[in-house]
Amino acid sequence: ASPAVVTFNNLLGITGHLGLLVGIGLLVPATFAGLHVCLHLNGQVELLLAVVTVLAVGSVVVYMKFRRRLRSIVVSVLSKLVSYRHKKTQVSIALLYSVTLTLLYAACLYASAMALQSPISLAAAVVVLGIGVGVGAAIPSPGGLGGAEAGLVAGLSTFGVGLPTAVAIAIVYRLATYWLGFLVGAVAFAWCTKRVYF
Repeated sequence: ASPAVVTFNNLLGITGHLGLLVGIGLLVPATFAGLHVCLHLNGQVELLLAVVTVLAVGSVVVYMKFRRRLRSIVVSVLSKLVSYRHKKTQVSIALLYSVTLTLLYAACLYASAMALQSPISLAAAVVVLGIGVGVGAAIPSPGGLGGAEAGLVAGLSTFGVGLPTAVAIAIVYRLATYWLGFLVGAVAFAWCTKRVYF
């Protein structure tokens, strides 16, 4: 049941975030007009092709080695996901919570940028957050550590924020939304352990 719950949670998050991005594109199209994306592939196409080839071959090898286990997990997850179709109200509420959480995180990113006197729009903060979450999810580290920060810096840079300021915004944002909660949780856990609540 656990892989199904995690998969469903991730699908809700992706659906909510894509819905927000589509909504921003329809309601505030000027947000995407401000993007400054530059791709410099001078002589790096061969390196990119090599990396993609290694990843493709690695994926095939992993699949061949663990295919029975992967199949059983996929079948289990799909059967659990199908059971959610009878819970439309609960799924709608969960999606609403997911969108609200994304908007609150975007507001934190917006506040971090404003605190460092580098104003971005709330719509741009949602887009930057999507980039940060995407890169953070691609990096196999707890909480997307390192990858999320890099994604936030890249996203902020696409909206014209200078590199030093983008790094500072990413650090302030992650301190507020990741590290502060972690530290408070660690102190609470130590206190509860000392009092033998566990």
